[in-house]
This record gives sequence, structure tokens and C-alpha cells, in this order.
Amino acid sequence: MSPGATLPIASDLESPPVNLVIVDNLLAVPFLDSASPAIALPQSRGYQSRWLDNQYLGTLPTDQPMLLQLFIRGNPFRGSAGSTDLALNCLGELLGKGNLLGVVLYGSPYAWEQITAQLASAQLPESIPAVFSYGQMGAAQAIALKAIFDGATLANPNPDFRRKTEISTQNQAFTD
Repeated sequence: MSPGATLPIASDLESPPVNLVIVDNLLAVPFLDSASPAIALPQSRGYQSRWLDNQYLGTLPTDQPMLLQLFIRGNPFRGSAGSTDLALNCLGELLGKGNLLGVVLYGSPYAWEQITAQLASAQLPESIPAVFSYGQMGAAQAIALKAIFDGATLANPNPDFRRKTEISTQNQAFTD
């Protein structure tokens, strides 16, 4: 985490917060279930979980305070443009309504570049943290959410973006 960013995520909320999880494909997420840190940790703090994938056709649910968790795996053969577009649309709506509590992106550094560009152009207040992890497995989820919820600071090798926190999961299993 670079200097100036505020952790942990806001906890003094008037309405119940939502943990919005966006994945490439809901039917193909072996690293997520009800016991995964990305679901269980926010639920233990009173968050209601909602799931979306790139097949979602409804109205984006952005009328409550939300932690946005994005599981986007860039793959040159399969692609992830649908998930990235959905994530950017959702992020834009949350920013516009002032309901973004924080962002965690697991997986694609290319999507992270787009997310951070949108966050930077929105001139976010210091109170909204953003965390990136190359890994999508449970260990990466737990580390990212510890930073978001408990304010644990992590090394930031790229000081160009003030809130960017990158998590190294070098000795973890590949999850694609």
C-alpha cells in the first residue's frame, strides 16, 4: 500500500453493506464456495453476498454500499473482456452513486490497469482502498481481505498509483 491511502475499509455504515463478487463464469469457479475467504470473511462482518458473471443481463445492484471483489483471469485464448466490461460498468455506477467501499481484483494485471485508471480519473477520497492480487486461491483472498478489513499494509512495488496494493502469491497453486 502506498503512502496516503487509508485502511481499513469504512465500517460505520448506515445501510447493510454488500459484497459484490464478479467472476468470469459462475459455473467454473473452483476457488470460490461459501467457505472461501472472499465470501466468508465479508459475511462475518455483516456483508450480504451477491454474485455476477459476464452472462448477467439485469440491472447492476449498486444502490447500497459495496465492497467490489473481481475475479478476472486474463487469458489470450479464452479472453475476459466481458467480465472486465461488467466490472468497469459496475465500478462506474458505484463511483457515481458514492457507494464504493473498496475494490479487490484477483487475477488479471491488464484488468487492474483499467480499474486503476478509472479509479484515478474519479479522484477517489483516500478512504476507499483498492487491492490487487495475481492469485485467486483462498490464501490470496484471505491476504487481500485482511488488508481491506484490518488495515494490514502490504508492500507496493508500483508507487504510481496511491492505493495500489499488490499481493505476491508465488508459492501458491495456479487456479485457472
